[in-house]
Amino acid sequence: MFPNIELIPFGPQHREKAFEFAHPQPIKISSFLFKIPPIAFEIAYKEEVLVGKKDIEDARHLRLVFNDIISEKKIGEYKRLIREAR
Repeated sequence: MFPNIELIPFGPQHREKAFEFAHPQPIKISSFLFKIPPIAFEIAYKEEVLVGKKDIEDARHLRLVFNDIISEKKIGEYKRLIREAR
């Protein structure tokens, strides 16, 4: 399996993306430590900003795969943060 990585440059007008990179979630695979955006934030961003068919499907998939470690409350908090930043 190969990871799907998306590179999106952003400036000061994209405060929600700056938040995403300032609050990484550490994931350890074997001895390698990855720092990724919080899963709950990714779901909120896909549902609030990107909103394309593929993005909504991705968010649904993330909800299913990580349902034991994400909280709807946190997703709601991130959605409010995103709305306020826009």
